[in-house]
Amino acid sequence: MSGSINISRENTLPGAAARVCPHCKSILNNYTHSQSLFMACASCSHYIDYNREQPKLTKFEYGIKPAPSIEIGKTGIIKGVKYKVVGYVYWNEYNTHYYWKEYILFNPLKGYLHLSEYMGHWILLQMTDDHPRKNLYKHAINLEYKEREYKLYNRYHAEAVYAVGEFYWDILGEDPQLHEFIDPPHALVYEKSDIRVAWFKAEHVDRKEVKKAFEIQDYLMPGQYGYGMLQPFMSSWDLKAVNTITIALCLVLVVIQFLFIATAGREIVFNRTFPLEDTTGLRTFVSERFKVQGGPLGYTNLEVEFESNLDNDWAEATITLVNEETDEEYYIDIGAEYYYGSDGDGTWSEGSRSDSRFIAKVPEGYYHIVVTPAADKLAWGKDFSLKILRDVPTNFNFFISILLLIMIPIGLYFLKSYYEKSRWENSDFSPYSYE
Repeated sequence: MSGSINISRENTLPGAAARVCPHCKSILNNYTHSQSLFMACASCSHYIDYNREQPKLTKFEYGIKPAPSIEIGKTGIIKGVKYKVVGYVYWNEYNTHYYWKEYILFNPLKGYLHLSEYMGHWILLQMTDDHPRKNLYKHAINLEYKEREYKLYNRYHAEAVYAVGEFYWDILGEDPQLHEFIDPPHALVYEKSDIRVAWFKAEHVDRKEVKKAFEIQDYLMPGQYGYGMLQPFMSSWDLKAVNTITIALCLVLVVIQFLFIATAGREIVFNRTFPLEDTTGLRTFVSERFKVQGGPLGYTNLEVEFESNLDNDWAEATITLVNEETDEEYYIDIGAEYYYGSDGDGTWSEGSRSDSRFIAKVPEGYYHIVVTPAADKLAWGKDFSLKILRDVPTNFNFFISILLLIMIPIGLYFLKSYYEKSRWENSDFSPYSYE
């Protein structure tokens, strides 16, 4: 065994020293040199405690020995720093069927990192002295720390059931209880045993980053299932930014709508009165031609206004707008009804003497209309007027656009709520109800 590591550059890693497994005599690569007093032999599945005069051996009795996805000795770049994988532990939560893998990463200047994987979700942990007051952990459900609120997600005891490599602490000689406080994609983890107390800062790591960092083959990458404890909701979306952008776009639409209203022409292109006669014969009127001027793109909208001096009766008309150059036709039905009277509660009225319809997109050109009126017998002898206006402001597109815009943050809110509820489903401290 060599002495302490002498190295000055964080991305230059030392070579391995060699130890011999006391049980099977296999060579054990000791990358951290004297910093590791505990090792696990892959050949005979024995755990070796060198922190005593005579090494103590403990056999891993767990039947299955899951292979690590990242082999011992492999190097990878994490946040610009080169780390070497020096240890691998397969953990079990006491009295449950929950198992997860943990990789011990080492850099001689930066120290140790822990890379944890559960159901394809990866978490990076680093021991820290920068943490909340220690007396907060015992009964805390929430932690307020550096303007972030961390909620208790899990509290459990962990047991190492298999391991390979080297370790700076006794993974079998402790009975650690862990308290995980989360504020995705970050967490604070409190670990307490009879031997030591430690705090870790944790954060979610995308599986693609892990795969790239350690050049892991596809077949070795574990599949991803469910929702990770720290996995962010749609990491490419910042919900606060979405809300801000939505409000800004709504204000832009309001300004644009005001400009449309202020600059709209509302030009009258046709205005004529038609008689309401005996309509049993379905009399038809054909108007004179009129010009419809298009907008900047050669199109405009039209509003058809119907008005009649109705008196406890109704009237309507079927109108065909005909383009005289292309013979293209546009059909609308328009009409009104108006009734009034009095009863024991006083006077009353219902309906209207006028109506209007829009034609959204009409090309520039010459047109005429064909009008077929119909009316109640009481309306015979009266008349109705038809007025056609071009370039008319309408609020329909404005309100549809506003509705579509606000549906984005509303939809994301409900998706996030579902996501968070699913995330907390495996927690004993979930704030959600699952009945």
